[in-house]
Amino acid sequence: RGGLAAGGVGVGLSLAEASIDLGDGGCENCSLATISRDVIVMQESFILIPGRTSRQGTTLNEGKSTAGYIEEISTLQMAAEDMQRLELEDGDLVRVYNDVGEITVPCKAARGDELPPGLLFISYGDQSSRLMGGDTHGSGMPDSKGLDVFLELATAPTTTAAPSSESPE
Repeated sequence: RGGLAAGGVGVGLSLAEASIDLGDGGCENCSLATISRDVIVMQESFILIPGRTSRQGTTLNEGKSTAGYIEEISTLQMAAEDMQRLELEDGDLVRVYNDVGEITVPCKAARGDELPPGLLFISYGDQSSRLMGGDTHGSGMPDSKGLDVFLELATAPTTTAAPSSESPE
């Protein structure tokens, strides 16, 4: 798969040997990021709009630790056009980051035309809060809308599961 992966550039190539051809499918919001000395990946800028969903509200009534609620606050929605261009599929893990923090979450295509290209959506919760700064500008409420973020294909989740409460047998 191409898309966010750097068209054939992989581990073992030095930065001097690595070249990426964006070709005609390149985009104006793309740039290159170095994740290690030997790996370069494509990153793209987006605007993230965290918010509430009706599913989040109904699963909240069941509890914040239910699978439905956790899935709702931990899944990034993208325009289908962006997913197709970046060769992403529903369920692919993406790393979303800015100058405040980062998250690694699965992505899925938004329904119909709910999101225009260039905008991302995630429900308010633990994941979205990691990308919000603490400055309230004297209002008591931090910036929580229109966050400038970068997105790239992730190789593994950055969060770990809580230890099991079951005792070993």
